[in-house]
Amino acid sequence: MMKTRMLMMMAMTPVLVIALSVAVGCTEDPWTAMMKMMVMLMGMLKEMVNVVVMVMVPVSVLVGMAISATVAVVVMQRMLMVMMVRMVLVVVLVMMVMLMMLVMLVMLVMMVMLC
Repeated sequence: MMKTRMLMMMAMTPVLVIALSVAVGCTEDPWTAMMKMMVMLMGMLKEMVNVVVMVMVPVSVLVGMAISATVAVVVMQRMLMVMMVRMVLVVVLVMMVMLMMLVMLVMLVMMVMLC
């Protein structure tokens, strides 16, 4: 649970920074900027719900893949050497990181499109 929360926080930080910079850049008047921020945040919340729904499906698939991969690694560990298993684990980890980066990129692109 904590890891997912940390990842969400990490993913949200650049988005919030971009939203702040956009809102401040649009207007010098702080009140209108605040209002725009509120509107943008409401829109972002709606989008976040959509994104979460969209992201949950591939994430669940990924979790299933990770579980099956760990099972395969456990099975392989009995047949092959430990080095091979380590290589497989590293490859799986790299794949997961790449997918996370892709998700973050998609989120950023969506934010830009919304603005």
